[in-house]
Amino acid sequence: MAFGTQTPMKSKLPPSEPTASEHPAHQPDRVRPLVRAIKGHLEALQGREITYEDLAGYVGQAASSVFDKFQRTQQPQIEALLGWIERLPESTRNQLINSACRCYPTLDHPRLNHDPVQVSRLKTLLRQANGLAVVQGGNDGLRTFLITALGHSCGRLEPERRQVCGIDVHEPDWFVPVDGVVYLNNLLDPTRLREFINLAWPGIAEMKSRLTILNGIWAGVQNLEAEISLLAPRRNVIFADEFRFKLEDLSRLGVAPIHILTIAEDMQSRVRVAFQQI
Repeated sequence: MAFGTQTPMKSKLPPSEPTASEHPAHQPDRVRPLVRAIKGHLEALQGREITYEDLAGYVGQAASSVFDKFQRTQQPQIEALLGWIERLPESTRNQLINSACRCYPTLDHPRLNHDPVQVSRLKTLLRQANGLAVVQGGNDGLRTFLITALGHSCGRLEPERRQVCGIDVHEPDWFVPVDGVVYLNNLLDPTRLREFINLAWPGIAEMKSRLTILNGIWAGVQNLEAEISLLAPRRNVIFADEFRFKLEDLSRLGVAPIHILTIAEDMQSRVRVAFQQI
């Protein structure tokens, strides 16, 4: 044997037998019960059957892909995530999951439900057959929180009439978007904003929705006052904007009822809503 060379060590395992590192960690069938439990809780929360199409829409996937998750016993990507986080302390695990989830504003959120009277008034507002509501005051994030909470809560109050539509200028990167609302990903250019609104408005006006929410786009729809005057008698329309609406401008729309919701935030980050009807 030449100096400096070594004879390769032969494996003591038969060639056909995999080594320990080739064995995947044992994975119980836990993904299917998990996704089915999530579906069940969503149905209880929303008071209606959640379809595969609904679940697909929540995550931007095909319904067939969602159906597959409910049928297959092995889901390597989900199982890998569970296998990693289950090795963390429970407090750390919960913190990481919560930090990865976007805010889900509803009328039951602690920032709103600290005041049962204001929640009751907001629910009454949502149950109206028609009218115009204006959200003003606070900052952009606060107004977006409230109008999004109203959008999410509309379907939970009346599942059989849950349709919501609208336009929101924001990017839904910190909050869960409302189904049926078009988000413009922080579009700030006024010319492009007006172009998009003029293009999208006919479809919104024709929808048989329960609620139409319009967030941050008042500057782009002022030329549509006549259309809004025709829309509000048939459904609830809710505006949110930094623009301070004048009573005479709102009265000129000829819509009844008109509600002004002026919002503020206290030291504990709780939302306070002052109501005015004209």
